[in-house]
Amino acid sequence: MQTVAGRIRTVGTDERGVALVLTLLVVSALTISTAAVATLMISNEKAFGRDRQEVLALNAAEAGLNYGLSTLAATVDPTGSAGYGGSAWYPTTHQSSGTTVPFDDSAGKGTWWANKIDANTWRLYATGLSPNGHVTRQVSMKVRSATQPGTVIPASSTWSKGLFVGKPGPSCFSPGGSAVLTISLYVKGCIQFQGNVGIAEPSTSTGPSVQVYAETTISFGSGSASIGTASKKVYSVIAPGGCTGKSGKICSASGSNVYAQNYTGPSPNLTKPQVFPDAKYALGKWNTPTCSTGSFVFDNNTTRDSSLGTADLFPSSAYDCRVYNASGIEIGRLAWNPTTNVLIATGTIYIDGNLQMNSNTGAGYVTPSGTTPLGATIYVNETVSMNGTASLCGPPSVPSGGGCSGKWDPAYGSLFIVAINTSNSANPFAVGWSANGNAYYDLAAYVVGNYKNNGSSGVTGPVLTDTASVSGNGNSTDVPNPPPSAPGASYTSPGATTWGVIPASWAQLPAS
Repeated sequence: MQTVAGRIRTVGTDERGVALVLTLLVVSALTISTAAVATLMISNEKAFGRDRQEVLALNAAEAGLNYGLSTLAATVDPTGSAGYGGSAWYPTTHQSSGTTVPFDDSAGKGTWWANKIDANTWRLYATGLSPNGHVTRQVSMKVRSATQPGTVIPASSTWSKGLFVGKPGPSCFSPGGSAVLTISLYVKGCIQFQGNVGIAEPSTSTGPSVQVYAETTISFGSGSASIGTASKKVYSVIAPGGCTGKSGKICSASGSNVYAQNYTGPSPNLTKPQVFPDAKYALGKWNTPTCSTGSFVFDNNTTRDSSLGTADLFPSSAYDCRVYNASGIEIGRLAWNPTTNVLIATGTIYIDGNLQMNSNTGAGYVTPSGTTPLGATIYVNETVSMNGTASLCGPPSVPSGGGCSGKWDPAYGSLFIVAINTSNSANPFAVGWSANGNAYYDLAAYVVGNYKNNGSSGVTGPVLTDTASVSGNGNSTDVPNPPPSAPGASYTSPGATTWGVIPASWAQLPAS
């Protein structure tokens, strides 16, 4: 028979066993739960890591689109003058989906490419690769370009002023001799008439056309100088600082020897256009012309250094030479036929030295059929001299008996000659152009320095110069539309090209 104490010991032992079992069960359950939580955490971490890689891959693809758009925008014609889709717009490697452009961005690596849809629309594609290299994303969007043309800047109105004197110096511009000038005159300073010199309408004028303008004053010294006549008035005589004629009378008063339709008007305050000889010289390969007839030397080397010496525009032998640039594009042509006395000049010509025009026969300047524009500019690195007893006739006039039959009309072609006077460019009184003898030339002249006109020789077209020493006869044909190669010609300012994403065109594509 079991005692009470024995029963108590038995019961205690059984309870400890149950407690142990329960503890083991709880531990097992906790272990399983912990393992499950750990497994879940690992799974979540992997999922989160892939999501991050997917985001980075998408970001990289977006960066690829930006690279593509910036490349297209950078290769478009920056001036806005080229037509859409021109060959100079985009590299051919960007016109086919078969060619990709790799990139390496902070978001990841990838490639982009583009397909042209129409004249100014492209679809860009980009594939982004995540940093770990396991996830790719591909996106696309459409972009469109719009090019606004530049603004047309009209030609400098100085070319319609006959004789334009840009730097008369501390003293007034004062025509000399006793000849009557039949030219318009614009002086950035004062004008003083001395002796018997005067200004009048050309004999062929059908109405007032000559304009005389001084930015400061106009005055008369002793003598019988006059502007216009009572029966044939000039168009205008204007001086904002005051105009006094003969005997100190104001120009609009009777007895002043000044006869004009207008004595007041606007004050344009014009400036002589700039010339950029380095840029013009860089246009062509002047030391290696291609001549189909004879030869003409434009330059002795490849440096603008006046190495040529002096060139004669009208030699006794014929020549027909063309100058090209490094890409094989014709820059200018110069040709002379001493048998027919015909001079041809087109485009831009640069002579690295002096130029003389000596001819005792009538010569004609012509522009070949189909030439656009109808005109040429000859840049002379040093000075220009005119000698002889004949004329260069501008179209449609033609040589006749040592002179010209008809009147030059620049609408049919105009020849511009620019005397850069490099060796003395800092001195506005150094002679850059000298006209001697009895010859007249239908051309327009741009002179750095002094334009010196002696005797009965001169330039028929407008003359733009720093200073002038005019003592001979003179007349003028305005050329309001100089060829594009001339200083102060009309030009188009740079345009602007803008790029934009076409709304609702962005798409994420299945990764390849």
